[in-house]
Amino acid sequence: MEKSYEIALATDSNYIIPTTVLLKSLFVNNCECEFVVNVLYLTDRLLDKDVCFLKEYIKQHGHKSRFLSVSEDILGNVPDCRHTKSTYLRLFLPQLMPIEVDKVLYLDSDIVISGSIVNLLQLDLDSYSLAAVKESINIYDKSYQVALGIPVVNDYFNAGVIYLNLKKMREDNAVSNCLSYLNNNLNVIKANDQDVLNGVFWGSVKYISPIYNFNYWIEKDIALQLFSKEEYKEVKTSPRIIHYIGPIKPWLFLSMHPKKKIWWYYLKQTPFKKYKPIGKNTKNIMLYPVFMVISMIKRNVTMKMKQQMGFLLPLKLKIDLKRCIFKVQ
Repeated sequence: MEKSYEIALATDSNYIIPTTVLLKSLFVNNCECEFVVNVLYLTDRLLDKDVCFLKEYIKQHGHKSRFLSVSEDILGNVPDCRHTKSTYLRLFLPQLMPIEVDKVLYLDSDIVISGSIVNLLQLDLDSYSLAAVKESINIYDKSYQVALGIPVVNDYFNAGVIYLNLKKMREDNAVSNCLSYLNNNLNVIKANDQDVLNGVFWGSVKYISPIYNFNYWIEKDIALQLFSKEEYKEVKTSPRIIHYIGPIKPWLFLSMHPKKKIWWYYLKQTPFKKYKPIGKNTKNIMLYPVFMVISMIKRNVTMKMKQQMGFLLPLKLKIDLKRCIFKVQ
């Protein structure tokens, strides 16, 4: 075995199946590695039986675990969101992790690992607070980035996959800075902890290849403003980490994610292999081909072309189309 690598994720009892799929894909594709899986959870949100299940599942695959229970009181006045308040737990990692642990890779649970991530785990963070992949908000809406206090010339990152330099973050009082930023910007932030991390660390980010976290819903012309042609080609053919960004997850019947089948492939290798897609009913079966066409348009039509088409459409029709597009992503 190589050295032990620290992985962190946040979950609750409603997310046990996706969490198990993530773990299975991680272990299968990185069998030469030994992991310590740090499971963050809010007290009373992860049942004892689920703690036992995850602990045993990780052990059966030859890895170690560390369960970090956090009282909801520690979060203070954080806003509710569709991800549940447990999404904010990553902000506390410098405080929650053992002091001897210098680095940890945090992963959202709506992820599969589709290849080796050893190169990422061996990345030298130098003097950076974290490593992450660029997200497209600074291209779609520069005013929002400015409202967050991030200079318009800087990039914005997705916080679903972040490699944290815990040593530096502790030295810089990162947890305190994040909480202060959160409390001072409650009226601005929309992407919860992701906005907080960007607002605090925008000047201390090491940007990494999109093969470790790509938003498959962004248009090609937008993606090529963020990444090189070589990076874009590689993420389409050989991603290492697939993050199912957006509200419609691959376990929902109406998901149109282009990498949806990969999630189900790893699910079939878990104790939940008989799990069925949520929402498979007559109405959604009829809607499926319509949503498929919409998703193809969403992924394959450039932003420039959409803007040109938008000038020709009535306002109400544009609003209805945007609603439909949002429903498939």
